[in-house]
Amino acid sequence: MSETKIKLTTPESIDGVKKSEVGLRAPKVKDLKAVQGLDDFEAEVKMIQILSGLAPTDLDNFSLVNFSLLQEGLKNFIPSSSQMKS
Repeated sequence: MSETKIKLTTPESIDGVKKSEVGLRAPKVKDLKAVQGLDDFEAEVKMIQILSGLAPTDLDNFSLVNFSLLQEGLKNFIPSSSQMKS
């Protein structure tokens, strides 16, 4: 899975343009390194910014409903501990 598209419930302003979809690319090891040392929430926000290419100010202004969709999209890239054991 190299990229997933997240359909937003309502359009959000991204670079001054209203968009109804955000792409998340698959994370790399360097992305995980970039969020090391941050608390869980800040690490998640930073990872979404990195994978989506969203500016911090754009993501800060997302509705919580749309942000939760991005969180779910991020979780789809992270294998569960049971998947990692097989």
